[in-house]
Amino acid sequence: MLIAGIGNFVKDTSNSLCFAGIANVISGSAFGMQVAGISNTTNGNFLGAQISGIANIANGAMDGLQIAGISNVNSGDLRGAQVAGISNFSHGDLAGAQIGLINHAKKVSGFQIGFINIADTLDKGVSLAFIPFVRKGYHCLEVEAGDAIYASVNFKLGTERLYTIYKGGFTQNGGTQAWSYGLGLGTKVDLTKKFSLSLDLTQNQILQDTYSPKWNLLSKFDLKFRYTFGNHFTLFAGPSVNGYLSEHDPETEKPALNVPYSIHTWNWWNDQGQSYLWIGGSAGMAVKF
Repeated sequence: MLIAGIGNFVKDTSNSLCFAGIANVISGSAFGMQVAGISNTTNGNFLGAQISGIANIANGAMDGLQIAGISNVNSGDLRGAQVAGISNFSHGDLAGAQIGLINHAKKVSGFQIGFINIADTLDKGVSLAFIPFVRKGYHCLEVEAGDAIYASVNFKLGTERLYTIYKGGFTQNGGTQAWSYGLGLGTKVDLTKKFSLSLDLTQNQILQDTYSPKWNLLSKFDLKFRYTFGNHFTLFAGPSVNGYLSEHDPETEKPALNVPYSIHTWNWWNDQGQSYLWIGGSAGMAVKF
């Protein structure tokens, strides 16, 4: 066991527990645990755990755990987990988990959770993020027509197992135009070589021509049957379950969205809005690239 108020510096390999107020630095491979107020660095392979207030660096393959307040860096393959307040970088393959705002690895067998996830391939697992970029993953652009949002463009990014959806659309209620933007998650399941099924869950905000701080939220669950022709193109159609929350005066105002019909309509307790539920549908075309 090595304990220091400032730092521990080992010129060779280390099989020990290292505790330092500022930094632990090991020039060779290491087995054990490193705990430091600022940073831990191992210039070889590492088996164990690194815990620091700022950064952990393993310049080799790692089996174990890295926890840092700011960033974790691993130069080789990682079997285990990286958890950081800002970023996790593994320059090799990952078998385990990365949790941080920004995560990067080559081949991932496990999961990444963050704001931006970057991977070359995602073998077994998921990438959950606002921007999940998998180079050899699922990148799809859709043009869609629906009963409530008359025309929309959807961009899907991630993997077929789990992708993030970015939506933008146009609709009209009488002579009033409205726009929509939304975000969601979805998954795609292959049924045959040509046929597949996608399940998408999205939340959309409806915007009118004039700015309004009122709620206009459309929640959608879309079930789409898909037929792929060629290598990149897909036709799809299917039903959707829609829930719409509109903040308006039911006596004098109409909602921003033209609700085609409603299975059930709820008046809000303060009579400042209504909620609607209906079954609708959509159809369109997608290109995968």
